[in-house]
Amino acid sequence: MLKEKVRDLQAMSAETKLRYFKVLFSMALIDGELNQLEAMELYRLMGKIKILQKERLDLLNNMDAFSENIIDICKTLLEGLNDQEKNILRFSLMKDLIIIMGADYYQSPAEIELFSKIRTFFQITEEQLYYFQEEYREDRSFFDEASEKSVTVNRLEERILTAAALGIPIGALYIKKCRDKNDYFFFYRGKKELSAIDLLKALTIGVVTYKGLKWLLKMKTNKKETLKQCLYKECLKIQDRAIRYLVKDRRYFQEKLLNLEKENEETVSIESKVVLLDKVDATFKNTKLYLL
Repeated sequence: MLKEKVRDLQAMSAETKLRYFKVLFSMALIDGELNQLEAMELYRLMGKIKILQKERLDLLNNMDAFSENIIDICKTLLEGLNDQEKNILRFSLMKDLIIIMGADYYQSPAEIELFSKIRTFFQITEEQLYYFQEEYREDRSFFDEASEKSVTVNRLEERILTAAALGIPIGALYIKKCRDKNDYFFFYRGKKELSAIDLLKALTIGVVTYKGLKWLLKMKTNKKETLKQCLYKECLKIQDRAIRYLVKDRRYFQEKLLNLEKENEETVSIESKVVLLDKVDATFKNTKLYLL
């Protein structure tokens, strides 16, 4: 029997991804107009999940219609998915909803109520919700904390290395002196001077200890730095894709606006979208990267 293939969110159908973002747009719009912070997060997520322009324009042109039948949209989200894919989708959706809710640093009562409805529908437990919220907080500060921890750890490691480089040779000399006196309790009262060879040996032990421990710690640090750099590059790739999406969509609306002869409701709507995308573009340029 062939093993059932499990798709991640990126590999799911365009229709499934469109429904997924209808839920996210509903959250962003539930307390009024879409602001640039929420729109920026939506574009980040569209960049991550790779939403095609056809679907993006569908979302932007029909924003006001999503929140009316949000649970119906949630029901259709699970169509055609196996059990593992359903879990991937619902867990990912919960985390992304938390991102949208936190985009403008304020969770309105309407957002909280809508989130509760969606959470109930997808049967998300308290423990799972706590995990998603913790992950969100850690993702927001991952690169900042990594830099701060790196400085602190480097200072601590240097102190440990220095202490080891001094302590081990001193201990070795002390033991040698005790042995020279045949004092098996390591208690020495004599005043025998250390030879130049003893001092040279101690210096050599100190240098070898310092260099050896530093090499081991560097190996461990390099692995962490490599992981951090990989994550940063991936975040940068997603953001670059999101900005390309934004520029392409804005150009579409600008060209459409030029082809309209007179001002009417449609032109006003398109102009507002162009202004919003201008603001999102500026927000991207002034916002730090973080994990999604």
